[in-house]
Amino acid sequence: MAKVPSGFPLKKHRNGQWYAYLKGKIRYFGSGDAMDALADYQKRLVGILNGDEDREKILKGRLTVGQMITLFLEHLQQKIKTGEISSRRVNEYRRIYIDVFNVFGSEKRVAAVTQSDCQKLREVLSQGCKLQRLAEKIKRILRMVEWAYESDYLEALPKFKKWLDLPGRGALKREKDLTPHFFTAEEILQLSECGGKYPLQWKALILTAINCGFGSRDLAELEFSQVDLQKGFIAEKRGKTGMGRKAALWPETVAAIKEYLEKERPETELKKKVFVTSEGTLWNYDTEKSRVDSLGLAFRRTAKKLGLREQSFYSLRRTFRTIADETGDVPAINLIMGHADYSMGGVYRQFINDDRLVKVANYVREWLLGSVLVH
Repeated sequence: MAKVPSGFPLKKHRNGQWYAYLKGKIRYFGSGDAMDALADYQKRLVGILNGDEDREKILKGRLTVGQMITLFLEHLQQKIKTGEISSRRVNEYRRIYIDVFNVFGSEKRVAAVTQSDCQKLREVLSQGCKLQRLAEKIKRILRMVEWAYESDYLEALPKFKKWLDLPGRGALKREKDLTPHFFTAEEILQLSECGGKYPLQWKALILTAINCGFGSRDLAELEFSQVDLQKGFIAEKRGKTGMGRKAALWPETVAAIKEYLEKERPETELKKKVFVTSEGTLWNYDTEKSRVDSLGLAFRRTAKKLGLREQSFYSLRRTFRTIADETGDVPAINLIMGHADYSMGGVYRQFINDDRLVKVANYVREWLLGSVLVH
């Protein structure tokens, strides 16, 4: 083999072909003369780098369901790197697409999916979930299909939107109106005293949730570096949205956390996490196929045992928002909850004084305990 010039972009593979590693794949440029291979490389390089070559191959083979799911998840993975979406959110998408994969089959062409196929998928998606959750699942599937079309992986947009049939606004409104998700102050205090084998941590969990508007995942992901018990504040980024959040802690919440840490927290390898189970494991985590929410399950069992109408841990977060809104300080409440503010005021607002967070905390504490928090 003739010696190639210095800086030659191709290498000789053991199968005899010239190749280069581009866009995450080995690309071959023939087994003939090095200069011929280089000419082929230069001709195809732009098409490879901007994805045209891969797209053409997929279109020639006619995009399959498996290919569409893989391509869209790769697209979302790139958004994780740029901070546009969280890995947790991508896992939520992935779990929904497992149902798509199982119902349609990986080798079925997307263009060949029928109305009957979509009806079967909708039936699977609706199992064990309310209409609002079903709507979220369908929207994430539609987003993937629309992305494939807009990215030129599909020559025509399939009729998934019509066939999967999103729940109507009326039905969603009726479901919401019939199921208010709210705890009374008396119910929350009752719940905080029913910790079973971990009473100190349980009280700390319940108080932190209603104090800061935390869900079970927020508590499971809370780290010591985000908690200042001396000053009485929690400051972190919310894993679900990536938004910054900050909340003032009540004296009762600080005392409950301290007592749990001193007397009840088990020895565990999870050194960074504030709250862990009595076995020293995570309360809440994702697997490839499902989300494990041990805290939510324990809470539901406790609420059911107490005979409460509402039994979702997340409703402590809803309750906080409902009561806090009475203060009228929406920007401060959004910061406490980690909600995005896309208003013009949110664009221009540079910071929110801690005193405003304390006032919101005071108001919710007075509602719950009948006294005023003083910092």
